[in-house]
Amino acid sequence: MATLQDVDFRQLTALREVARERSFGRAAQALGYTQSAVSQQIASLERLVGGPVFDRPGGPKPVELTPLGTLLLGHADILMEQLATADAELRAFARGQHGSLSVGTFQSVSVQLLPQIVREFRPGHTGIDLRLQESDDLDRLVDDLRDGSLDLSFVVVTEEVDGLEVIELFDDPFVLVSPPGEVSEGDRVQLEQLPELAMIGEFNTPCQRQLDADLRRAGVADLNVVFRSTDNGAIQAMVRAGVGHALMPALAVDADDPDVRMQRMDPHLPPRTIGLAWRAHRSSSPAAEEFVEIARRVGAAMQERQGHLEQAG
Repeated sequence: MATLQDVDFRQLTALREVARERSFGRAAQALGYTQSAVSQQIASLERLVGGPVFDRPGGPKPVELTPLGTLLLGHADILMEQLATADAELRAFARGQHGSLSVGTFQSVSVQLLPQIVREFRPGHTGIDLRLQESDDLDRLVDDLRDGSLDLSFVVVTEEVDGLEVIELFDDPFVLVSPPGEVSEGDRVQLEQLPELAMIGEFNTPCQRQLDADLRRAGVADLNVVFRSTDNGAIQAMVRAGVGHALMPALAVDADDPDVRMQRMDPHLPPRTIGLAWRAHRSSSPAAEEFVEIARRVGAAMQERQGHLEQAG
């Protein structure tokens, strides 16, 4: 048995146009159909709803909606408006102008990298509900990616990225941050000097774990760590106050601070790699894809600047 679920949107379009024009002929012209095609659409609709939707007086007199037709037209208007809204939103989505985008980040990226990306992203994506989530716990950001709480997240690239797709944006070298005059005035500091210094470090973060492993491989262990923090600003403030020295990623350092000195290590430590990740085998929205491309461009520019720092060191 036929039901309203079998109604075709073309039939509802014909209903609305005939009701508007009060003529099958004029409705056909407006729709670009033949009059017989419009008549067939209305006839099929009437069979589905079980009665006439128009009174047809014949001759030059206009057709008029029946009570059944009036009731159906009210629902048709709602359905067609919803369809038009859906069409507009789908087109906006395809342009990266509709929907939401949640991005995970961490301190140094939030300060140095993310503002540049957002500044380029937002003008062309004003319809996107952009949510930015910062965390000191990089492991949590990865977990949030895996469970779908985040669409994208900046990460420190390690081998522990199962289930994720990652693009590498740039390498971020480690530098020794010291109060001026407390180490040699050369461009580089010998790794073997570090155990002699009071050091400031982080807690158990991916960056600190990478740094500790690289130092052990280089034969440097048992550093004299006098303070730990996950706040880059606090670490640099302690250096500024003369509490100690800190091995920090260059991205995490305020290079304009006149009261600290940045130096490279000899031999150099492997840099950390900043990447952008998303869940593997999951379709990305056009907005997310554009965010990734912008991040790739900004990361390439950052890589070039870090390369200049390497040459300068």
